[in-house]
Amino acid sequence: MIAPICSTSCRKRARAALETSVRAAQIAEDWLERSARAMKKEPDRTFLDWQLTQYRKYHARSVRYQELMAILQGEAASNQAGRQWSWIAEAMKQKL
Repeated sequence: MIAPICSTSCRKRARAALETSVRAAQIAEDWLERSARAMKKEPDRTFLDWQLTQYRKYHARSVRYQELMAILQGEAASNQAGRQWSWIAEAMKQKL
């Protein structure tokens, strides 16, 4: 579950930081270490590559799902749907 790894306030602070900023890099490092620990993996290059692959593989589907849910709930489909996680992927790419 994502909530224990990165709190709402953590995500808000991170969104405020630029994707290539030092703070975003620190948050991405912490995210990588905690997610690896939660999955009983090492936070190494292999795990980083796996994380980024998961993001690329499922991100477009997630965005489309969120847009569909908004439409079904009578709300406007937002082009911002799914962007809440793009900053972490960009910050993790800086580690490559």
